[in-house]
Amino acid sequence: MKIKKLIIAVATFAIVFSACVGVKSLADNYWVGHGEIQTINNNIDTLSNRVKTKNQTISDLNNTISTLKGSVDTQSAQVSSLQTQLAQANTDKQNEINAKINEINSKIAEGNQKVADK
Repeated sequence: MKIKKLIIAVATFAIVFSACVGVKSLADNYWVGHGEIQTINNNIDTLSNRVKTKNQTISDLNNTISTLKGSVDTQSAQVSSLQTQLAQANTDKQNEINAKINEINSKIAEGNQKVADK
């Protein structure tokens, strides 16, 4: 009987010891994995922040491009308007010059006629 109790006690001790070693091993593996998961999550957060920053920069640059395009369109319209005004001013000035030339030619013709009449 003593041997039977001893065998049962040794077997129970072996089972409990094996279970404890198994639980410790499982816990160690869990905690090692937990640290790696935290590192991965930190890396994901870092990358996510970088992507958000880059997207904000892209958005800001797109807004700047839109503003500059509007400015270019406004400036182009002003240039077109000024070119039209310049063309009209040149036409008006040429008409004035032609009128003066005609007036001078008319005065010359009058002068020639007066000379011819004398």
